[in-house]
Amino acid sequence: MEDVNVGPSAGGVSDANLDSTIVIALRAAGGLIVLWVAQTLFLVLVPMLTGNRPDFGRAFQVAVWSSVPLGVMAALQIVYLESGGVGGERIGLSAVLDTWDGLAALPPMLAALVTVCLESLTLWALWSLLLLYLGARFGFARSAQNGAKVVPAPALASMLIVILYTSALIAALTLSRAAVL
Repeated sequence: MEDVNVGPSAGGVSDANLDSTIVIALRAAGGLIVLWVAQTLFLVLVPMLTGNRPDFGRAFQVAVWSSVPLGVMAALQIVYLESGGVGGERIGLSAVLDTWDGLAALPPMLAALVTVCLESLTLWALWSLLLLYLGARFGFARSAQNGAKVVPAPALASMLIVILYTSALIAALTLSRAAVL
């Protein structure tokens, strides 16, 4: 039986590269599942705030379907990078931070929050947020009574605040740990 060399010297994929690719893919999938669960928990509030029983199945469907634009964005990024494109360092509107001198004067937590907010502000994220709002408004309209048009907005606003603040907290902790090391 012949030994087959599949290491980097043979033009194959090294174990380290494969492991890091798998870890990145698992982190992305895990992050998406956590996002779906968080969105579902906030969407369950919409019928409850109108005095109706929660519908976890419908809330989960709205959460999953509202993330389709993010999947389209990821697919287009993969196609672009695999066709020889070069990925940028900044995403969303975070390139504005390069020209803003006031970022360095901000406290680390506020600077991380501003950075996370601007990185999250893409057309794809806005499209996803619009689908989430429309799903909350019309997906629960059958069971909602008065106030069906008003209730999704506070629920989605609180969800955005929690998600952005948590992301900024994680970014600030990561940056402070990197500064210590």
